[in-house]
Amino acid sequence: MFGSYFNGLVKLVDKTNTGCKIGVLCTAIFLYADDIILIAPSVQVLQSLIRLCELELNFTCMTVNAKKSAFLRFGPKYNNACSSVMVCGLPVNWVTSVRYLGVYLESSSTFKCSFESNKAKFYKAFNCIFGKIGRVVSEEVIFALVKSKCMPILLYGTEACPVNSAIRHSLQFALKSALLKIFGALSKDTYQDIREYFGIWTVEEQISARKRTFNLRHCASESAVCQTISKLRQLR
Repeated sequence: MFGSYFNGLVKLVDKTNTGCKIGVLCTAIFLYADDIILIAPSVQVLQSLIRLCELELNFTCMTVNAKKSAFLRFGPKYNNACSSVMVCGLPVNWVTSVRYLGVYLESSSTFKCSFESNKAKFYKAFNCIFGKIGRVVSEEVIFALVKSKCMPILLYGTEACPVNSAIRHSLQFALKSALLKIFGALSKDTYQDIREYFGIWTVEEQISARKRTFNLRHCASESAVCQTISKLRQLR
């Protein structure tokens, strides 16, 4: 119901044709329920899109919460000073990092995400499990819980976000640290044998599998944006 109620705003923003290009499509807005992202090629365009959204929301007896809003910049000039942007008459800060749907986006010369929070939550979940049952149950039980409860936390968002080799190594180190706590210091080959025995793929293998599943879902989507994103990812 909320999506139907909000659809007029999406169509209004799309009609401006002033967003950023994804392939040949011009896209200016993404939203999940009431969490909205506006995408603009310049500060001036961003301000005009915000004004447009404010007018439409006022018409439907809704407002933008300026205190929960933030601006993030990507591109070669991401470090340069920017003029302030107003939301409902209040200036909103430019930030270097922002959380959206559980994923942390970081201001950079290219689109970038951070997974440090994933690692911290993974360690917390693993230590909670291992601290309570690690010495009284079999390794099979521990690894079943690690796979079902901890690994989804560590890999959250990796199917949709850019993941370079440094991030992969960092996430793999987190998994290795868990193995180290369970079995102690062992050789690299021994750790590999342990993973294979208990059916735990490497982080790189798991990310690749998640990306394949994610792309298949995009291909089956009715959204032109989703289909375009999927095709671009396959070309890469």
